[in-house]
Amino acid sequence: MFNNINFLEYNNNLIEKTLITNYNINDNTTILLDYISNTNIYVDKKSLLKINYCNYMGTNIKYYFGYTNVICNNITKNNINDLLCNILFKCNDNYVWSDLIIKYYNTYFNSYNNKQINILNKLLDEIKTLYLKIQQDILLLDKKKYDLDIVSKSIYEFMTDNLNNIIALLFEKIEIFYILSICFSDLNHNYLLIYDKDFLDNLKCYFD
Repeated sequence: MFNNINFLEYNNNLIEKTLITNYNINDNTTILLDYISNTNIYVDKKSLLKINYCNYMGTNIKYYFGYTNVICNNITKNNINDLLCNILFKCNDNYVWSDLIIKYYNTYFNSYNNKQINILNKLLDEIKTLYLKIQQDILLLDKKKYDLDIVSKSIYEFMTDNLNNIIALLFEKIEIFYILSICFSDLNHNYLLIYDKDFLDNLKCYFD
């Protein structure tokens, strides 16, 4: 089902010419990598993989939500809502996704098969569940810890100790969804995904 998708761990020694040879890259191949979307800019790599001939797409959309290197390790109860406010919107009794997140999902929905739709919808549900849980739990951070019951106190301590990691997980899931919504669009088109090992390992879980 996913024979058109290859994975490669990012490192600072990657060269376009070698990629073309090793992965038989041609006009029917698109390289996906952690450039800021619609740019050729890496935000956190000292050595940039320069692409001059291959088709490529950047999938780092979290930058547009304000989740940058400057803020990712400095998230607090005071700025977390600024990161969350444009991901999901409540309209009456319904939730509406950011157009950026579901851009390719909406574009290619009729091209997906049932298994692909199930994977993408499951991932959207995971993102929504985590998003709403974060919104609910951060309200506790405005309270005095000693005023909370045992369960709430545990949540308070967990959120305090792991806020950066929780938000990192949320945006990782969003980027994985964005990537899969592209890769699932055409089984006759080949994709080479170049990302850090941990990210690739987590992405591959959705292919099981």
